[in-house]
Amino acid sequence: VADVLKVDSTTVRATLDLTNVNAAGERSIQVGVQPNYENWNVKSVEPTSVRLAFDKRATVEVPVQALFSGELPDGYWRGTAEITPSTIPLVGSESELDRVDRIVCRVNLAGQTSPIDRAVTLEALDEEGNVIDDANFVDGLPRGILSLPIYPQKTVPIDTSPALVAGEFVADGYTLEGLRPSLSEVSIVGPQEVLEEIESIPSSIPRQPGEENSRSFSTTVSLQRSEGVVWSNYSEISVWMQIGEVRSTIVFDDFQIRTRGEGEGLRANIIQ
Repeated sequence: VADVLKVDSTTVRATLDLTNVNAAGERSIQVGVQPNYENWNVKSVEPTSVRLAFDKRATVEVPVQALFSGELPDGYWRGTAEITPSTIPLVGSESELDRVDRIVCRVNLAGQTSPIDRAVTLEALDEEGNVIDDANFVDGLPRGILSLPIYPQKTVPIDTSPALVAGEFVADGYTLEGLRPSLSEVSIVGPQEVLEEIESIPSSIPRQPGEENSRSFSTTVSLQRSEGVVWSNYSEISVWMQIGEVRSTIVFDDFQIRTRGEGEGLRANIIQ
């Protein structure tokens, strides 16, 4: 009786011999029992066998993506999430791997006002968004690293002032008579201290060749991005311009003008 009381998982080992299993399907496998004491004999085992289902072992590469919830505070912007590793090799049974639709890390944006750079838990989901237990995969799922840029956003005017650019992009002998941009303002994103220093976005208008006649046309204008700005909703805009020849005006003082050909009895006097 004393020896029987010693029977537990450390004194008796049960084994299943899978050596002869070489195809998918269900099999009954005999249970083998081996005691750890030489003077013990196993008379019977219950159950004598167990029914196991076997499937083909497979490996698939699954991309990792961010699954967002919540909203950023007003006036904030988020960029593209980068997750390391970007794909995960899953090893497991063919039937379980067929269920996997994607691997995600969950990101709650509510209240976030600064970039995110941290370790995250990864989850495998099926097509309906249900979580698949990572115990179904050999070695489970690793942890990931999430990098997500989050910065304040600001709207500023575009500077296309003719007084600033007319002498730079118009050929000699011509002048800018009119300018109308397709947009008057853009949104920029960056650290708060960078945005506070920016009041407008300068434009870079390409130099135009002179023409014999006045002309109007549209051209593409690049918007200059200040150092520290990480994103802008436009990098270039269309600008309509009117270019004409330079005209000089000369004023003559005390210039004598004579009239002739007046009708009989009439006299012409210049009043203006």
